[in-house]
Amino acid sequence: METEYFGLLIGVAFVAGVIDSIAGGGGLLTLPAFLFAGVPPVLALGTNKFVGTCGTLVAVLNFARKKLINWKILTFGAGFTVAGGLLGSRAILLCDPAVIQVVVLVCLPLAAGSLFLKKPDLAPEKIRYAKQKTGFLALGMGFYDGFFGPGTGTFLVVGLHHVLGLNLVHATALAKPFNLIWGISALIMFGFYGKVIWSLALPLAACSMLGNWAGSHLAMKQGAFLVRRALISVCILLFVSLAIKLSLVYEWLSY
Repeated sequence: METEYFGLLIGVAFVAGVIDSIAGGGGLLTLPAFLFAGVPPVLALGTNKFVGTCGTLVAVLNFARKKLINWKILTFGAGFTVAGGLLGSRAILLCDPAVIQVVVLVCLPLAAGSLFLKKPDLAPEKIRYAKQKTGFLALGMGFYDGFFGPGTGTFLVVGLHHVLGLNLVHATALAKPFNLIWGISALIMFGFYGKVIWSLALPLAACSMLGNWAGSHLAMKQGAFLVRRALISVCILLFVSLAIKLSLVYEWLSY
């Protein structure tokens, strides 16, 4: 790989790590950067998954050190999110992902708009924890991640905020271990089939870890003000990305 492309990936991995630790969606930057640098798509997906998973691990440790993760919710939801991921991976063989892209395009403005509706922050002991809500949320997000993927972490933060009543910082902190579970599950498959470029993945993972460390500190320091704006920005970025992708697909089909 040419030096300028490697330098680009180093910078993108760090910035994506900062964004990912605060609002999710870091892959919206790193995956296109891999493809732009000439990495084949399947190898780009596998390498990107390793880089993102390593970065998420740092964010999880940072949030856990500050005791911002609700382990009761995580423990109950972990099994549901794994089951959802397996179902989603199976369903993609039976359904057209383009349908999901259209649904997501409709949902993204709603998700971003909901963040303008400021909710009173609940004390940790008063969180509206309900096993049924947690199960459905974890199952749905796991299914979406296995079936389609983009924006899963962002949608989960919004869901934890509105459904369970976590403030945005606690919702972001709790979303990270769920992201880690999804990432490790997918990474096992990519690694088993040799779809990770380790010589590229390792240095970029270090940059992603540094970015996640800085971003998680920013989220804890700036609080909901920063997280809300980062979430809205990621929703807009994801909306534009999917809209362009769909328009290119339909243009290609029209020929």
